Amino acid sequence: MNTTRTAHATRTGPAATAAALAGLALVLTGCGGGASGSDSADGEYLRQDDGQLMSMAIDGNEVTHEVIDCESKPDEEKSSIGELNDDATIINWTASSGDFDASDGTFEVQSDVTITETAVVIPYTFGDSMASEDRELVYHLEGSDQAKDVRTEYQQECSSQAEDEEDAETGLRIQDGTYYAVGTYRESAREVTVGGTSATLRTAECDKYVNGERVEEPEVATWTGALSDLGTKSHQMQVAWESGADDSAYKATLTPKSDGGITAKEAGGTLKFYPEGSIQAQDALAEFEEACGTPFPSK
Repeated sequence: MNTTRTAHATRTGPAATAAALAGLALVLTGCGGGASGSDSADGEYLRQDDGQLMSMAIDGNEVTHEVIDCESKPDEEKSSIGELNDDATIINWTASSGDFDASDGTFEVQSDVTITETAVVIPYTFGDSMASEDRELVYHLEGSDQAKDVRTEYQQECSSQAEDEEDAETGLRIQDGTYYAVGTYRESAREVTVGGTSATLRTAECDKYVNGERVEEPEVATWTGALSDLGTKSHQMQVAWESGADDSAYKATLTPKSDGGITAKEAGGTLKFYPEGSIQAQDALAEFEEACGTPFPSK
């Protein structure tokens, strides 16, 4: 194919917005008939969107668009059939399933299309009359390097989703025990001890100075709080740390990780805690001792 063909879609009012959303979700599969002229657009064209493989097939003037999920099955509620005009510049959508029903006029029934040697490009406007953005849906010809990249991204996204589901199914939970993390700077470290429905946080800092000289003993602060299950798929727990020294308090969200550690997300950022005895925990304590010249204070 040596020529480039361009078509334009017609959108007005609510139909434009609905069309844009339809464009985001739809996948076209099928075999397109070759357009009239010296070149044929026949073939399957692919793009990937968040673990869904979008397949547009052109066979002659017939266009089929489908969404393939991570189980390699077409979503029957997200398919469309259209007709490519003889100039290969416009797709007239004639039938669709689920929410994408061209017959009721809720979304545009005509799409501009640009066909190159290795791609099909459909421009669309996302948004409404108050705020909109021009975008493009780009489908790459099966067998091209770009289509191979699309399939790789699709497989990687599906693998990532499968791992998340596996973690959830295995019932990953925060385990009772003690965890260590380097603080927000080298002269500080943190210790979290989880026991049942409560947790204790101990922080140690050795950057305190008096009369220009650093205090030899690290300053230690202790915070305690009750754990509450947030009910999320990743089994996060929330703790409201309270200090007995000055009645101050703040919240943190604890998330179990597959390596046995936990993350603690606070207003100031996220810290990764590692189980006591692990190499990472030993490294955190060693870094604190090197910076402060003394071990992390014992309980």
